[in-house]
Amino acid sequence: MGGEGQGCATHLRFYLGSVVHKRFTAPMHRFQYRSMMALVKVIEREGARAGWRRGMLFGYERWALFRFYERDYMPASSEGLQHFLQAQLESEGYDGPDLVFYALTMPRFLGRAFNPLTVFYAVDPTGQLRAVLYQVSNTFGERYTYIAFLHATSKGELAGGARLPEHWAEKIFHVSPFLENSGRYRFRTFYPGQLAQLSITLEQEGRQCFYAGFKGREIRLGGLWFWLGVLRGAVSRWRVLGLIHYEALKIWRKGAKLKRKPPPPRVPHSLARAVDTKED
Repeated sequence: MGGEGQGCATHLRFYLGSVVHKRFTAPMHRFQYRSMMALVKVIEREGARAGWRRGMLFGYERWALFRFYERDYMPASSEGLQHFLQAQLESEGYDGPDLVFYALTMPRFLGRAFNPLTVFYAVDPTGQLRAVLYQVSNTFGERYTYIAFLHATSKGELAGGARLPEHWAEKIFHVSPFLENSGRYRFRTFYPGQLAQLSITLEQEGRQCFYAGFKGREIRLGGLWFWLGVLRGAVSRWRVLGLIHYEALKIWRKGAKLKRKPPPPRVPHSLARAVDTKED
């Protein structure tokens, strides 16, 4: 099921839901935890940020309970996040107008954050979605982006929280110490509305071996469910990292063998192929 409402046509949305991890090869393993994500519009011009205020609860490049810092998603040498994302698309063949980007991510909470997967939705000046960028991060402080270009999607479809085409990409970037750096990823996402939903599946040797996904419903910033999510630790970086390492220890104790970490790819992005779901 998809979201409803006006999709990305807003500067900020918060979602409270659950993250699920499943391992389908021996040793089998599954865990789930509550999580909060935000859909944030990337602001291109420095001057435009001055009027973008959410009090003490949310800040864009400024102190607040939740903060969105562009440097968490790009190299320190980049001119700005919008410029960085646009340049990545252009290096893969995009030659259209400048795009507006919306990040579905976990912003910093009390100054800390860890994002295993951030999704950037790239929208052109007419309101059509042109590309989706899946930025994957590992616990070694490295990032890699899988880029999927899309055919024109109407405003009406996006406003209704359309399910986007599934995307395939060769696995190039090392994430888990228990999985070979081979196979291919399968990405699924909806255009965020009242619901936000995304998942990534890894297939190796023709079979599914790992799945991770998030599904959440929109909540009001500062509302009851917002504070329940905060109090339950759904936004804590240390909780997320702690769970990842704790569950990794459990997998290791079940007999999983550690894989040697390869060096990061020299080019930090590659193309994903959009596939119509009817082909599966």
